[in-house]
Amino acid sequence: NERIEIVPNGVDRSRFSPRPRSQAVQGRIVTIARLSWEKGLPDLLDALALIRKTHAHAHLVLIGGGALREELEQQAIKLGIRDAVDFRGTLPNAEAMELAKTGEVFVCPSLAEGLGIVFLEAQALGLPVVGTRVGGIPDVIEHEQTGLLVAPHDPDAIARAITRLWQDVSFADALVARALTRLERFNWPVIVERVAACYEQLRASRTFLIATGIYPPEPGG
Repeated sequence: NERIEIVPNGVDRSRFSPRPRSQAVQGRIVTIARLSWEKGLPDLLDALALIRKTHAHAHLVLIGGGALREELEQQAIKLGIRDAVDFRGTLPNAEAMELAKTGEVFVCPSLAEGLGIVFLEAQALGLPVVGTRVGGIPDVIEHEQTGLLVAPHDPDAIARAITRLWQDVSFADALVARALTRLERFNWPVIVERVAACYEQLRASRTFLIATGIYPPEPGG
């Protein structure tokens, strides 16, 4: 419908700079997420257990707090990977971003997601990203162009995506380069301009916003 304009949330790119590859810790997977069902974290732990069969140095840094922490810790123990999962809890955003820079890859296997701002932030940091084909994530991650997408609830696919990025460094670097270029459409100044253009269109057409109840001002009002 030509009368519908979808404007996403954005990311303040001035707060981020791509980290040098030398800052990444070998084998480190980073996730920033609430420890709740919709983030699909049990699938990520299952994937880590699979990866460690061939990559013994693989480990996960999990940033975020939530109701599932004890359950996830028990799962890690049962899988024999508790020493490979670093539960960091909730951190201030700036601290979380600094820690994320040490990752070789960013992964969040969500089962439900709006846009997925955290993927934009990870891309802005220069990390290759792996996400799932749910919600708004495919609007952020273009499969094999700016990251990798897998089906939800698929630990095997998550494991394959991560190891692919480790084994094909040139491919991972190409994903990062394209993601940084295409991030411009999510930069806040660009988003602000799009929102302003929508309001100007509404004002010119004397249309009102049903969703918000906002009406264009009367001339001279």
